[in-house]
Amino acid sequence: MKGPRWLENQLARCPLAAPAIAVIAAVLYADQPSWWSAFLFLGAVSLGLWSRRGIFLLCILLGCVAGFHHSIQLSKQEAMAQEYGSWWSGDVWLASEVKRGKALGLSVGEPRVKLQIWLPEYEADWKMGQRLRLSGRLVEPAIPLNPHVFDESQWLHRKGVAGVLITRECEVLGETSSRFMVQRSAHSVREWLSQRLTLGLDPEGDEAKIIRAMTLGERPEKSAELLADFRHSGAIHVFAVSGLHVMMVGSMVAVLLKAFGCGRRVWVPCVIAGMFFYALVTGMRPPAMRAAVMGAVLLSAWLVQRRIVLANSVAAGAIVALLWDGHMLFQPGFQLSFGVLVAIALLGGVVTKCFHWFSYVDPFLPRSLYSRWQEWSLRMRRKVQGALVVASCAWCGSSPLTWMYFRLLAPISIFVSLPLVLLLYLILISSGASLVLGTIWLPLGVGVNQWNGQLAHSSKSIVSRAAVIPGGHVVARPWQKGERVVIYALPDGAAAVYFGIGGGVMLDVGSAREFRREVFPSLSKNGARMDSLILSHADSQHCGGVEQFLELIQLKQCVIPERSAMSMSFKNAVGLLEVADVSVHVIQTGDRLPLGDESWIEVVYAAERSEGLADDRCLVLRLHWRGSRILFTADSGYKFEHWVLENNTDVAADILMLGKHERDEQLGRDFLQKVGAKIVVSSDGRAAFDGAANYTLLQQGALILEWSNGQMRLFSQLQGELRSID
Repeated sequence: MKGPRWLENQLARCPLAAPAIAVIAAVLYADQPSWWSAFLFLGAVSLGLWSRRGIFLLCILLGCVAGFHHSIQLSKQEAMAQEYGSWWSGDVWLASEVKRGKALGLSVGEPRVKLQIWLPEYEADWKMGQRLRLSGRLVEPAIPLNPHVFDESQWLHRKGVAGVLITRECEVLGETSSRFMVQRSAHSVREWLSQRLTLGLDPEGDEAKIIRAMTLGERPEKSAELLADFRHSGAIHVFAVSGLHVMMVGSMVAVLLKAFGCGRRVWVPCVIAGMFFYALVTGMRPPAMRAAVMGAVLLSAWLVQRRIVLANSVAAGAIVALLWDGHMLFQPGFQLSFGVLVAIALLGGVVTKCFHWFSYVDPFLPRSLYSRWQEWSLRMRRKVQGALVVASCAWCGSSPLTWMYFRLLAPISIFVSLPLVLLLYLILISSGASLVLGTIWLPLGVGVNQWNGQLAHSSKSIVSRAAVIPGGHVVARPWQKGERVVIYALPDGAAAVYFGIGGGVMLDVGSAREFRREVFPSLSKNGARMDSLILSHADSQHCGGVEQFLELIQLKQCVIPERSAMSMSFKNAVGLLEVADVSVHVIQTGDRLPLGDESWIEVVYAAERSEGLADDRCLVLRLHWRGSRILFTADSGYKFEHWVLENNTDVAADILMLGKHERDEQLGRDFLQKVGAKIVVSSDGRAAFDGAANYTLLQQGALILEWSNGQMRLFSQLQGELRSID
């Protein structure tokens, strides 16, 4: 079969392109059958036939194997999904490290599936590969209830996890599986490396965190500002051990062995072994393992003196990865890794022409007449040109995906990558030197670590400056425009409401855990503007997140109901606000808090005495928003209801937002008739009333009210637009 000469040449240069497309199409069809994935598979088979018969057969064979294997994975997960909500008992192998009481487990019996297990809260010497006898309730992974928060259910699904086991009984059996011996050893080595590489440095300092992140891929804890700088400068990838790190380690091993006179047949296998060892000790992360596999393919081809074609090697790496686990295709890390490599392979020639001026030489000056300085300058300019080409291609390949997943574009990364990649390489070299010299004499290793700390400090300085360059990065901030109210769906009686009106106001912040996991990611990713905070009452589920709130958001003022509350969480919150120079005000019934044009908050009720339950001393607020009224009762109960009915207080509202009183079940019918709300929102659905539309946050997700075209529109996180309110 003859075709255009260009296509024939491309297929000849990259014969594995068609099988790779066939594998991708087969996995897509197995995951979610569609006409377009079927046509994609047929197109790949046609390309294989166009290329040559062997490639045509390879397309069919690999596509069928990949699709069948992925179908089996999905069927196991779907079979386990039928047992959600039931009691599950059985033996599992502990397949990961235990972090915050959670780990991955591999069931011993058939079908052999992965489970996320929540272990009981007691100290135990957990070891990867232990056999545990567990009993507990099998539940569905939690779906995201709030806008733009981490989707743990999708993440677990793409990790091959079939369900979450909330363990009630746990018995550690004596048996330990030998299949996890490599992972256990790698974990021990990683812990030792983490400690040795930061000897002589402050373990909680930014320099130590950067060294551990760059060398071992450890995510810096409690370093939101540091992470934001690296993210906004487009350099966050240096914190994730990936192909860049693996190839650098391989090049270090190659240079060292060649310096000792080792030949190709010696140093190539050693480099391959070094890359796989590094990938293992850094946690066997998929990007690192993929890079090790691809590096092994490239070096093996070079070892047997085969011509290396980057595009063909990328296709081979994709085939191997997807045959191993079809879920990888849907993981952002896989898409970013191969997106960058494909962009380099496809755009490298074009981009090189764009930077040709950087290494321009006078065509009329013979190379033999170059001075030593001119020769050195040309070599350096060509190296910089190559780095700019790679960085530009990488940016082109990754930008659509970073925008889609993270709502971020960072063109400054093209220029930041040059010095930062050099610093990363130096940090990896210094880390290796620290381990060797520290083994000989520990003070030498400490001295190298301190030098490494200076390199880490330099990288921090570069990204902190790059992150504030105007136009250096663009972040989607949809909540910067327009007006909206977001009522967050939080468990266990926690509450948080965002008023995107005027300068922005937060009504309560939830507990410390829920603010960190649910509220702040949503506010940050949407670019919420905010300068004020209202704490409704002294309850840790409403004010427990104040400390983290102040670390991440600049406040001007805060409104509280009282200062004499006995709650320690509330006292701590007020103390932190005052230390942060936030103006704290105690408000009274009848006060009015202006927000913007045609919008203000009315204080309907503020308890005059600091007695009784905290829930009986809640602030009750009514938002007046362009003619609409929303009443927030917080956790108020019968005491507030009695006060309203006794004083004939005006509490009329279009929407009623109810909290969860510690003792009282729900407000009475007389009170609800007096409010006259069209919509009643509650956290757990216990309050359902006739004559009004009832919405439950923990079932329907966060509710978002937006003002658009003269009317209020109500959206649910899980169900989309629900209705409009005139």
